[in-house]
This record gives sequence, structure tokens and C-alpha cells, in this order.
Amino acid sequence: MKLDILIVDDSIVYRKALFEAVEKTGISGDIKAISRGALALEWLKNKKADVILLDLYMPEMTGLEVLDALKRDYPEIDVIMISSKDGEEKENVMKALSMGAFDFIFKPTSGDYQSNIIKIKDTLRILFYSIIQKRSLNLKSEYIHEANKEKKSFLENEGVVKSKNYFQNPFLILIACSTGGPSALEKILSNKLFDVSSPILIVQHMPEDFTESLAKSLNSKSHMNVKEAEDMEVCEKGKVYIAKGGYHMEVENNSGNPYIVLNKDSAVNGLRPSADKLFTSVANNFSGKKILVIVLTGMGNDGLLGVRELKEKCDCYCITQSEESCLVYGMPKSIENEKLSDESLELESITKRIFEINNKGLIC
Repeated sequence: MKLDILIVDDSIVYRKALFEAVEKTGISGDIKAISRGALALEWLKNKKADVILLDLYMPEMTGLEVLDALKRDYPEIDVIMISSKDGEEKENVMKALSMGAFDFIFKPTSGDYQSNIIKIKDTLRILFYSIIQKRSLNLKSEYIHEANKEKKSFLENEGVVKSKNYFQNPFLILIACSTGGPSALEKILSNKLFDVSSPILIVQHMPEDFTESLAKSLNSKSHMNVKEAEDMEVCEKGKVYIAKGGYHMEVENNSGNPYIVLNKDSAVNGLRPSADKLFTSVANNFSGKKILVIVLTGMGNDGLLGVRELKEKCDCYCITQSEESCLVYGMPKSIENEKLSDESLELESITKRIFEINNKGLIC
């Protein structure tokens, strides 16, 4: 499967670099480069694109304004934002992700031209393959939905039921997500039902310095206290902690009380922070405790090994985001495939389930 790519950037240097990088991925079909957002929207009236690489900062019509128009008029197009690393654009990256951008990449600030092309190409290959995977799964989703209905009906008719367990008021709530995560987290945390007493620890795959902006953005939209995690910080009830980009977040035990440890240990499967590191630390330090795990949209399988450890050592209930509501059905799929998910829910239902578990309890 090839993807038709539209590049929108006012800089002729970056348009050229992005064009070359896209070509080198080997995944592109037609490639078009345009210098202005308004021109791109006009071009789309008669042409098509599968993916748009969109610069955040452009004159006349900003990247965010173009993204808003794209999501309204061309929701089927996946948009990857192109960002510099300066402080002002961090906030705009968060806005773009919450508006439905697929992901973002950085403009190189150092290194020679050819090495920068290779860096961009390697990043784009990963994102393009994720988009292809998502689109392939979307084609199968109707079939899968019907198959799941038939499977459920068969189990009910055969009287197949799981052993009952009462799950309420978890000791910790752990959430893992990657591509599509910021938007998913916003929908969960901004829901008026999201009012829980347990400490909540979140691993969102994101570069260093961007997680602080993510935490501030989520905090402004949630009535709970959301913050970027700090080293040696005690986990308080009713607070939400976002793993710091570029650091692993683990939880240690101090006389029964959980506290956060940040470290620069080796990346796990190329990731730091890693959900596996967080989940495994909880399993090792709080054996037997009730732990609620939610695995949301994202590429790869980060969290799989950690959920397995939690299932073995703790009283763990695991919720995965449904395929239909995921931007990328990678991380949840890996949990589902290993039969470690207790239930798969649409994103809109996850907050309600968290509320029920925390306040009423769940027979599972």
C-alpha cells in the first residue's frame, strides 16, 4: 500500500528536505509540496492526499487553522505536524494533538543536510507504516465487530462465564498510551465523571520537555490535579501524574506508600518513558494490591510485559481501548492478543467504567 503525501511548509528548504525524506521512505505514492495553507486547502478541492505533513508556524494561515479546516472538511486525511523545538510551539503541538493530528515530528536544528534527511525518513517510515496499519484495520473493523457479536452470543448460549471477583477502589490506576494518546487522555480527564480517589500514573510516549506542556493542558481541562511527575514525589490520592519525557517513571514502596522514582535507565524497546517499566515496578513493589490498568491507543506493544507481571503478582483489572475508537490499534491489540484484557471499551465508555470501579465496584 502506497500513501499519497501532501507537504505544506512555507520554507523552500524544508519543503525540499521533507520531499526527499518522503521519497526515501519507499512508502509514498504521489508527493506534492505547497508553500501556504490556503493554497493546500484549495488544491484539495480537486486532488486527494492520504497524509499531510503540515508546518505549525506559517504566515497568513497558521498550521492550527489549516488543521481545523482539514479535520472539518477532510477528516479521512491523517495529519502529521512539523514543529521546531522552541517553547512557543510546544503549546501549539499539544493543541494540534488534541484537535486530532496523528503525530508530530521535529525540524532538525543541527547536523548536515543528508543526515537530517535520514533522520526524518526513519521517523516518517514508522509513522507511515502505523497509518497503513490503522487503515488496514479500519477496513476489517465491520467484519471484526460482527464476529465479536457472534462470539459473545455463542458464549452466552453455551453458558460460558468467568469466575466472579469484586473489584473496587484500586490502590493505583495506571494508564499507557502513545500515538493518539493526548487526545484520548483529554477526553477521559475532561469528562465530568472523572473524579476518583486513587492516584493515577500515566505513561504517554512523548519527547522530553513536551510532557510538561501536556500536563498543563490536561490540568486546565480537568477538575482533578494533573501534573508532570517529579523524582521522589509521594503519590497522593486523587492526583494525576504524567511521566516526564525522556525519563522512566517507576513506583517504589515506602512503608506501604507509593512514591515516584525518575531515572535515565536504558530505553525499553526504544522508549523512555516506558509503560513496561512503570507496570513492572508496581507489580514488584505492591504484590497483592488492586491495580486498575488502562491501555489506550498507540503503536507497538509497550505495556504488554508489564500487564503480564501485574496479572501474576497483583489483583489487576485491565481495560483496553477498542479497535474502533483507537487512532492506532497497536498497544491495546497486543494485550488483547495475549488474552490479558478484561474488557475492551470504546473511549467514551472508559471514563464511566473507571468511575464505576472506583465508586461502586465491579463484579468481574
